[in-house]
Amino acid sequence: MDSNLLDTTNWLSYNIVSPIVEGINSSKYEQIPMETLIEGIKQVRNTCQSTANSEVLYNYYCYVLRTYARKAVLPELLQCNLENITEMFYARWETNKLLVYWLKKVFSYLEIHYIPESGKDSLEKVGLEIFRSQVFHQISQMLAEGIVTWLQTIRNGFCLDSYYIKRTIMSFIEIEYINPTLKKTQTQGQTLLEWQGSIDFPHYYKEHFETLFFQFSQAFYSQFSQSISRITDLTQYLTEAKNFMDSETALITEYLHESSIEPFKQIITTELLESFKTYSENSTELFLKLFNNENWQQLNDVYRIFENESAIKLLLQNQLGTYLDLKLNNLIHGHSKSVAGELILLKEETELLVEYCFLNSRDFKACISHKLNQFINTQEGIIPSIVEYCDFYLKEGIHTTSEKKVSKHMDQINDLVAFIGEKDIFLTQYSKHLSKRLLENTNVPEYFELQMINKFKIHCAGPVLNKLLSMLKDINVSEQIVKEYCDKYSHHGSPLGVEFNVKLITSNAWPEQEPEPCKLTGTLTVIINDFEMFYQTTYEKRKLTWVNQAGSLELLGYFGETYTLVLNPIQTTLLLHLEHQKSMSLQELKKLTGLNEKALKANIIMLFNPKYPLLLKQSKGKKIQESEVITLNEDFSSKTRKINYLPKPLKKRLKIDKEEQSVVKGRTYIIESVIIKVCKTHKTIYHRQLLKETINNVTSFSAQPQQIKERIDSLILRGLLTRDDKESNLYYYIDE
Repeated sequence: MDSNLLDTTNWLSYNIVSPIVEGINSSKYEQIPMETLIEGIKQVRNTCQSTANSEVLYNYYCYVLRTYARKAVLPELLQCNLENITEMFYARWETNKLLVYWLKKVFSYLEIHYIPESGKDSLEKVGLEIFRSQVFHQISQMLAEGIVTWLQTIRNGFCLDSYYIKRTIMSFIEIEYINPTLKKTQTQGQTLLEWQGSIDFPHYYKEHFETLFFQFSQAFYSQFSQSISRITDLTQYLTEAKNFMDSETALITEYLHESSIEPFKQIITTELLESFKTYSENSTELFLKLFNNENWQQLNDVYRIFENESAIKLLLQNQLGTYLDLKLNNLIHGHSKSVAGELILLKEETELLVEYCFLNSRDFKACISHKLNQFINTQEGIIPSIVEYCDFYLKEGIHTTSEKKVSKHMDQINDLVAFIGEKDIFLTQYSKHLSKRLLENTNVPEYFELQMINKFKIHCAGPVLNKLLSMLKDINVSEQIVKEYCDKYSHHGSPLGVEFNVKLITSNAWPEQEPEPCKLTGTLTVIINDFEMFYQTTYEKRKLTWVNQAGSLELLGYFGETYTLVLNPIQTTLLLHLEHQKSMSLQELKKLTGLNEKALKANIIMLFNPKYPLLLKQSKGKKIQESEVITLNEDFSSKTRKINYLPKPLKKRLKIDKEEQSVVKGRTYIIESVIIKVCKTHKTIYHRQLLKETINNVTSFSAQPQQIKERIDSLILRGLLTRDDKESNLYYYIDE
């Protein structure tokens, strides 16, 4: 070693190394004069003019750290016992970081040229490596036992300085850092040095600390499990188990590495499961009882304790399903209007239960969806009930709450619609109620009608949904035409002084309305002719067909006193004929009105209402004979001044079947259009994939594989698709 290099090392030893070591040992390292540190940095820089000198200084740096570890740190730690090893190690771990930090400042010039060129470890990395080899390997077993002793003390309820225990445990991680660096951090108001770096897997931590703590903990958990297995009261058992689980989870989360949390929680769960066997023998009955009695807190305790135990979770899910089955079965006997409303309340209640008791677990939410889907699509009458509830809510419910709450409740209704498999059937039935609301001028704002339909768009699609929108559009157009009619004539829409309103609808958008041709008479003919003349003049190429049985009017009748009679145009025509003739046979009325016998009886029968009989007949009973002679009741009298005689709609299943058959027929075109769209996108596609994509893209009903196969065969016969000659399950799209 040349004299200049020797002078440098001696100077560094006397002026830098010794003061730093003495300073950090006495916590006064900051008192080293800055001028001295700067001079030391200059000495190192001036000496590192050759590789040989740089290597000597690098080795000298390592020698200083190695000597400090062997002679100052290790002997002191080896004299410790389990009670003080943790605290003493933490102190030496910190002082070693300080020594590396300050020496790195002095020898920093080595990292500019020598270390990159020679491939040596960085000053920080070699500093950590020396501490690991010279100190940590020697005392890791005793240190781990000391930490476990302190953690057991914490478990027993004693409060200790948690920070240095956590930092000591973290040293088992930090000691393996790849490319470590020292950074200053602010912790609890103090500036401290922290090792920062990365690690692939904490082998050292697992092997030297976690394994030992695992053994101690398993014995501790087993002892606790045995102690609470003797508790006979479920509430007390769950309280004790939950408190234990919470305290242990807090302990391992606070002190251990994140990789230890789930394994330790699994150990706790496994041990507690042993103690739970006393209750789990009758767990099916027990859990169902908790659901039925709404013991939400106990359900939450069971779930949190056994969250990682799949058998218990599956059991809870099954009992939630059983609980829902019981609730749903109770709904079947309710009033038709209330079933859908109660379904909404039940869904909301069980979702709150899952949120509170099962922490919004996806599996439990799926259980609710499965049960509701099964109930709605298999239980007869549920879909009509949802339709009727929509009608009831729009006519009555929206007027008693705010718009925000209306929107929320519509969302809840739409959540039920989402479960319906045959959504096109639902929309078809919904369209009948919508038609009635629009034509009868019920007090439902158009805004809410449109809002409900837009909600349906989330889960529904297809031509039936488009028809609902067309119905609303028709009403708007109708109102505009009627306004033009009123503005054009001097009577302002009241010909002959009779207030007249008409609804014009397009036949292809609305539910089937079979017109009943009737020869109207008197004022009715004048009013209708007046409007038809206006309409034909304004819209030359359009044809009007009057649906007389769907109309309504108020007729003033004088029978000693004045009564308001609510009738349709056909009933009014019948009364006007009888007003002049007083008595007529059924066949005469049939000839005068041009009605067929079925339509005539359907409209006239309400006028024989025994409570308010406007007409009288010879035969007794409800049936009207073909040879019946009908007479106007001139002695009519009633306490009620306004009487509704409009025919009640007949709910004939045959008609519903006819409409549903029309919808089912329309499914053929929907499936084919989806198949064509999918095949056109892919050009070539296998049967399984085509089946899957078609089912996913048909949203208005549940497309069945057999239906899809039939449509594929039809498209092949019509030359729109073709099969591969060798692979029969491979299809090609044929461009026209």
